[in-house]
Amino acid sequence: MQTKKIRIKKETYDRLEKKGKFGDTIDDIINRIIDSVDRIETKNIKMTQMTNTIMNLKTTKKHQ
Repeated sequence: MQTKKIRIKKETYDRLEKKGKFGDTIDDIINRIIDSVDRIETKNIKMTQMTNTIMNLKTTKKHQ
């Protein structure tokens, strides 16, 4: 399996670092971000649909 390095802005890295701790998986960090935000605005329609689906699944899971 090939790994791909990603480049992010320092501000984005700092924001993600505050949301999680080193050792947390990216899924844990994303879940915390989604929990803290009602809606995430994205320019990419596919990403917006994916985000809405994830948020819908999370709220469905919480109500069960």
